[in-house]
Parts: sequence; structure tokens; C-alpha cells
Amino acid sequence: MRTTPTGKHLASLTTGPQRSISDVVRPAIKVPGWFPVSAALRIARLKGVEYLLVLDRQSPVGSVSVRTLEAAPGYELVARWMRRCDASVSPETSRDEVYRLMSVHGVECLAVASGAILVGLVAREDLILPGGWELAAE
Repeated sequence: MRTTPTGKHLASLTTGPQRSISDVVRPAIKVPGWFPVSAALRIARLKGVEYLLVLDRQSPVGSVSVRTLEAAPGYELVARWMRRCDASVSPETSRDEVYRLMSVHGVECLAVASGAILVGLVAREDLILPGGWELAAE
């Protein structure tokens, strides 16, 4: 188990046995994979978001960060620059489990769904506790 410099276990910094992500879910802004990078970047800036969920046939298939879009040629398609990951989590999922899934899939954010309804997304930085320590399953 990881510890802070003062020797506290990171798990002991949470309130309750397993904190869920329900309080850190962000609104999800969705774009189709066939969108040009320039259009997706414009939407992200207008909506003031750092991540976009990428859809294929109305289902999330990945995500892309504004940082990535800014480095990409504007004429290319979003699908070329996204991080593919069709995994999603529920609002009741523990932060440790979300962190683990992000690490396994190599992504910075995941879709949050309640049944078939897309609720939003959660980003890795949403899992950081006050003081800069991250929750992590060991």
C-alpha cells in the first residue's frame, strides 16, 4: 500500500470504506469520431472542457484531451487522435477501481454511465485527494 511522506496509508485518507466517484463526475461532451480535429477543438473550447468522449454509432469508444487536439493537424479526424477505450464505470464505482481501470486501459478519463444512460465522465485528476495524493489500488 502506498503511503504519504508522514507515513499515513492513502486508503486511510478517504472517508468511509470506499469513496465513490459520484461527487466528481463531470458533464460529458460527445463528438463523433469522423469530426475534424479543428471542429472538436472548437467545441471543447466553447464548452470549457478538457476532455471529449468520442462516439461511434452513439456509443462511447474513446476519449481525447484538448492537449492532444491542440497538437494535431486540424484537418485530421478525431478518431485518429483519440485513446480507444470502451470501458465505462457507474457513479457508485469506487475511486480505487476507477484509478485501476484507467491504469489498465492507459486512459486519462472514463465514461460514467448509469445503465444505458451516459451520466458524464471522470478524469484522473478528479481522483486526486487534497494535498496532491492520488488514490490507487495496490
